[in-house]
Amino acid sequence: MYYVRKLSKPSSLYKLKTLDNVKNLSADFLGQDLRTIDNTLSVWRSETLEAGDLNQAINAALLASSQVNTSQFLVIDSEALDDVGIRTDDSQPGKTAYVGLEQLHTNLFDLTYEKIGQLIQIYCDICNDTQRTPKIEKTKFKEIIVEASNQGKLNITVLQDHMQKEMQKILNSS
Repeated sequence: MYYVRKLSKPSSLYKLKTLDNVKNLSADFLGQDLRTIDNTLSVWRSETLEAGDLNQAINAALLASSQVNTSQFLVIDSEALDDVGIRTDDSQPGKTAYVGLEQLHTNLFDLTYEKIGQLIQIYCDICNDTQRTPKIEKTKFKEIIVEASNQGKLNITVLQDHMQKEMQKILNSS
């Protein structure tokens, strides 16, 4: 099992790649890329690293975003999480505009300061692996929105108002 996490911006990956020690990571990174709610962190499940499975998780995460922009992802192995005692909870469906992918949502839960540090180390361990760090350009993101709409799989009403307007603008121009 794999878990997909969207970074706040592509430059966040560079911050991880150039990090010499987890203890030196800027506090802003924590607030931007590891913001928790009730000690949980939202991720999207992929059964395998195969393109079909992985793309579903990425599409679910993209269509749960607050902006249509170039997006950087990390793909985390469940064994790495198990090794450091980070547990998952699949009971809460995700809020994604991609109909049918809501059940791919998972929370990493009971997170502590120590576990966040271990998660950052996992991020650092995979940040140079291109298969584990897919990037979706803004143009591709727009194509995914249009494709989901054409397949009748887009429900923008679950999104924030500004994102609904942005997606509608994309659909109107396609």
